[in-house]
Amino acid sequence: MLAKGLSLRSVLVKGCQPFLSPTWQGPVLSTGKGAGTSTSSPRSFNEIPSPGDNGWLNLYHFRRESGTQKIHYHQMQSFQKYGPIYREKLGTLESVYIVDPKDASILFSCEGPNPERFLVPPWVAYHQYYQRPIGV
Repeated sequence: MLAKGLSLRSVLVKGCQPFLSPTWQGPVLSTGKGAGTSTSSPRSFNEIPSPGDNGWLNLYHFRRESGTQKIHYHQMQSFQKYGPIYREKLGTLESVYIVDPKDASILFSCEGPNPERFLVPPWVAYHQYYQRPIGV
């Protein structure tokens, strides 16, 4: 419930203050484990910073702290903690997250002719039912 005289926008902006900065110039997040290290050759998958390999424990902490409704806050905090690329295992699903669009562009350009993408079953069922293209 909002206090009288307080606009919805100010409440939303106040809730996002840890992620907003007046001089923010893009997704440049450093100061995490592994952030700022650069090599000329690819590093192993296990070298990507991660909160841990126990997917069920990670899922428990994720649901307890932020839940699925605030996944973007969780991801921003993880980028600030681990750097511009991090991996996370939630349950049985392991994902790699990339914040910099340039890094994502490099990744997509190196995929090859037959990339493999994770398909979320309810999302696929919706698109098939309404005859929509699956997309990327």
